[in-house]
Amino acid sequence: MSTGPAQAAPRRIALVWEQFAPYHVDRCEAVARRLRGRALVTGVEVASGSRRYAWAPSGPIDGVTKQTLVPGVDAEDIPRRRRHRALRDALPGHDVVILGLASSDPGTALLAWQLRRRGAAVFFCSDSKADDYRRHGAAEWLKRTLLRAYYGGILAGPRSHAYYRSLGLPAKRLWPGYDTLSNARLRHLAAGSEEPDFERRPFLFLGRFVPKKGLHLLLDAYTRYCASVPRPRGLVLAGAGPLQAELEAQAKDLGVEQRIRWTGFLGPQESAREMNAAFALVLPSVEEQWGLVVNEAVALGLPTIVSMQVGARDLLIRDGHNGFVVPTGASHALADAMTRMDGPAAKWLAMRDACAELAWFGDSERFADTIEAIAFPGNPEVEARIERLRAGEAG
Repeated sequence: MSTGPAQAAPRRIALVWEQFAPYHVDRCEAVARRLRGRALVTGVEVASGSRRYAWAPSGPIDGVTKQTLVPGVDAEDIPRRRRHRALRDALPGHDVVILGLASSDPGTALLAWQLRRRGAAVFFCSDSKADDYRRHGAAEWLKRTLLRAYYGGILAGPRSHAYYRSLGLPAKRLWPGYDTLSNARLRHLAAGSEEPDFERRPFLFLGRFVPKKGLHLLLDAYTRYCASVPRPRGLVLAGAGPLQAELEAQAKDLGVEQRIRWTGFLGPQESAREMNAAFALVLPSVEEQWGLVVNEAVALGLPTIVSMQVGARDLLIRDGHNGFVVPTGASHALADAMTRMDGPAAKWLAMRDACAELAWFGDSERFADTIEAIAFPGNPEVEARIERLRAGEAG
């Protein structure tokens, strides 16, 4: 595949996001390691903070020239024109630009056109799926038009690929490997943390307390599960958000408040240690483009129960093998999955082993494979790994 006119080595590659979370740093570092000596990698974040996500500001990134365009400001507070000018001025001169921004935003599409006119191969990143929510014809037509600004896209799973094919993008310009993180980093964070006895391990939810996560449904299902087994496991709700007071009141009304531990917001190491001590992750979202917490769970060998809406289940969860997939919004089905999960230790250990088999698909090295194939095509080993990833997406 050609991504533009031949350039003198080393090539210049820019990876762009609104703000660097730990998993964005993972991807930047994976690309820099892979392309050391062949490319100069620049990591660009628009802002150092966000009101939506409570990520701590990131530090230096190994092997990467990092730029924060508007430091000390939350991304939501940056005027659109200032944001566009900062990005436009930071990115010229790069051969390949990966935009992890809203691809259907007119400002991002305009930026992509401007960069392509200057000779860059510009790719968007996305984990959107057709079934995320009800789609409207006029909005989809506009999105189809705006996507013409990009050379191609880096996507997260088969439903995402199908969606962007339906918007008119050719398969040869759509790549896998977007929603990934460093398995090694997660395992390092969890190393040495407490691992309770099998009987004492709790179910775990880890994420924001917002409507799309299905937490009211989880509490209802957990109550049903508690009534169906003689010695119910506890439930840890790790996170924070606007629904917390409602959830606490619901738990009290259901009579399960004494079985639940609320941790508040957790940083990366605390999150990894909660996972290492858990029995199973539960993610019953009613809307979930991907769900990187599933990558984290699989990396740490934690069996997982997810709703069908969770994009990550296509690649990382095999029903009955390393977890369970339940219909979205079905409390009875979720409670049944929790009951089935709470079986003999041998079954649970087998599910943990199965996680190890699938963790490869969610590692940030897969993102590095795709960037290498885009910037330096023709490596048969890289192409073989990408084909393995595509085969995994096919199930």
